[in-house]
Amino acid sequence: MIDAYQVAIILAFICIILEMFTGTLLLYSAAFSFVIVAIFQFVSNGLEIDRDLLIFSISLCVSVIFLRKTYGKKSDIKRLKDDDVNIY
Repeated sequence: MIDAYQVAIILAFICIILEMFTGTLLLYSAAFSFVIVAIFQFVSNGLEIDRDLLIFSISLCVSVIFLRKTYGKKSDIKRLKDDDVNIY
């Protein structure tokens, strides 16, 4: 029988493989979060949906912020010139 932490690790690998096709760094964050959830599931020896969803969502937010700060481009942020929203 497959354990819950093994499912989380498989989902992490699937996210990494899909990220190779997209290149957006969002699925790397999900893969990182699945690995963190898998570690908690392995240590606690079981699946608890409430705890796992909480850990996944917190680690996803932290990893998205970290990856955006680390690998974000300066050109991603555009400043408005003279408060003109109609820049063409």
